[in-house]
Amino acid sequence: MLEENNMAIEKQPIEVNKVDLRDELLSASKQLFTANISKHVLNIEVLLQKQVGVAEHPDIMETIQKEMEQIAHYKDLVDVVENYFE
Repeated sequence: MLEENNMAIEKQPIEVNKVDLRDELLSASKQLFTANISKHVLNIEVLLQKQVGVAEHPDIMETIQKEMEQIAHYKDLVDVVENYFE
């Protein structure tokens, strides 16, 4: 009888709640973008405060600018999620 119940369960299609999946995907994307912002902010802080970080980058201003451009990129992505999908 247990085998019959298991077979009945396996034959039923799995319903995916599209709203939950949508929300999960948007939430995960926003978290990823925010984490990338934090990573690039930390990179800039290391360059500004620690001499060890500076030694690896001969043109510190260019390196900081590239990090800021990455922050702006991910901030734009967060804004898109918030303004168009939430």
